Amino acid sequence: MVARHVSTTRWTGKCHQYGRHQFDGKRNHGRYLFDCVASDFLYAERGGRRGPYRHPFPDNFRSSTFGVPGSWINVTDYTSNVANGTAYQDGFDNQIVFYRFGINHGNYSSGNIGIQLVFANGSITGFVIIKDLISSTVAGATVVKALGAQDRPTTLWNSPQWNGRDGWPTAVSLFDGRLWWAGQNGVFGSVSDAFNSFDSTTVGDSGPIQRTIGSGPVDVVNWLLPLQRLILGAQGSEHSVRATALDDVITPTNFNIKPIGSQGSTAIPAIKIDQQGLFVNRTGMRVYQLEFGFQFYDYTESDITALCPRILKPGVVRIAVQRQPDTRVHFVRSDGTVVMCIFDKLEQVQAFVTIVTSGTVEDVVVLPAQSGNVDDQIYYVVNRTINGATVRYLEKWAQETECFGDQPLCKLADSHVVYSGAPTSTITAAHLIGQQVVVWADGADVGTNDSVLPWTQRYTVDANGHVALAQAASNVVVGLPYTAQFESAKLGLSAGNNSPLNRLKSISRLGLVAANIHPKGLQYSEDGVHWNDMPSIERGTAVGTAVRSSYDETLFEFPGVDYNADQRVWLQSFAPRPCTVMALTPVISVSTP
Repeated sequence: MVARHVSTTRWTGKCHQYGRHQFDGKRNHGRYLFDCVASDFLYAERGGRRGPYRHPFPDNFRSSTFGVPGSWINVTDYTSNVANGTAYQDGFDNQIVFYRFGINHGNYSSGNIGIQLVFANGSITGFVIIKDLISSTVAGATVVKALGAQDRPTTLWNSPQWNGRDGWPTAVSLFDGRLWWAGQNGVFGSVSDAFNSFDSTTVGDSGPIQRTIGSGPVDVVNWLLPLQRLILGAQGSEHSVRATALDDVITPTNFNIKPIGSQGSTAIPAIKIDQQGLFVNRTGMRVYQLEFGFQFYDYTESDITALCPRILKPGVVRIAVQRQPDTRVHFVRSDGTVVMCIFDKLEQVQAFVTIVTSGTVEDVVVLPAQSGNVDDQIYYVVNRTINGATVRYLEKWAQETECFGDQPLCKLADSHVVYSGAPTSTITAAHLIGQQVVVWADGADVGTNDSVLPWTQRYTVDANGHVALAQAASNVVVGLPYTAQFESAKLGLSAGNNSPLNRLKSISRLGLVAANIHPKGLQYSEDGVHWNDMPSIERGTAVGTAVRSSYDETLFEFPGVDYNADQRVWLQSFAPRPCTVMALTPVISVSTP
């Protein structure tokens, strides 16, 4: 899907896509489709013709009194010939009634008796679209499918399962050859391989499935996740929809719903990573992983935010997963920032990175990588204030290979534009009027003034949306600046049986292993306030301004503070200068106990 514009209204319903078809819940389609049995019509705002339906209303059946089973009751007597077509109204509806005709003993003399019983068949199902409501019992309608005998009304009503009065399903998914809906304390599976049919007359293993959950608050099911089993996330618990055996196909007669957890969830769709799942629990600030466990032969839950329980505060509003070049989950928080969780199961890596921009991120979309690219396409919807006005931009992440600084273009800037062509000194960035911007031109940072502290940017987009460069360039990137910061954990040094974590210590020197690093693309600090540039002379030679593909030099002096128990290392880098830190080696001195 291509976003042509971004509006301020966001739809939070659930949907599931299959080919060119999309199934969604909690949406009013603006059309009223009424279904009927015999000549009665009933209310349904969607689908309708092929189900699913509620069970018939028991109070709509007419109460009648019969004789004792096996006995016969005279209902009418004929003492002479009667005309063809004589009608008898028994007043019954939707009942099984047997009729017999006979002659009392001694009343037959001679001749032939011809008897024909004709009745109105009430088993025809029809569909009509109601056009107007005349009264509480009369409506004008267009017949979609014939209703049968018009003069034989019935009280057999089948109410549609979903409508504007009783509510809509709140979650949808495709699983095991069926379209599944959930909500209103129920789970509904379509006819096998017929995603738009819930026809209850379909018999056998391919027939539709309709079951109640019956455990905890389940009127609202927040998501359905198709893993090895179909996982259902309700407000107060999680359930596994399964067959009796692990590899059996779910059928109407081989169907079970079992609870697997009681975390509860928010109205944020869960995501699938291979055969594992992630969902946000009902606090909106903790994320749980669903993984198949052989101890219980079902899915189990584990908290991936256990080591940093406050990382997602004040709460998650959107979630999306990126698979290339590695697995990254983007959590959009309610404060407009993003937390990205990086997974590497082989390396047993799980890291959280906070992403902040000069605006608020409202949504995230992940699309597969384009041909020839390595990274998936990541889009953020960003709310910014530009030139005194509120705007929303659909901003795309650059490819990692476009950010190493080894090419004429380096796309390390937020909301940036790219120019490639004949040399020019005027670059258009009309969407950033009045903003101070960073500029990378022909393989170098030409916008940062690093001769003063703190560093400043030389260029601002003028009222006409232009940036006037000091020197013409053929390949230019213009965008908003940002700063990346790193703070280490509290440092310690193992020394035999003595733990130095709470002992006085000091950092005297620091070593770095880095790649694709600008000579002035990194600063370091002992407190996050007072920053120091990287050494300007290495091995007796000035480092220059060219980006280095690797950095592995000897230790340099670290301006550590006096001995204290909480020693840390701070690093920060600035757009548009590239920097990839691969290792950090501090030299720590520990005081004598």
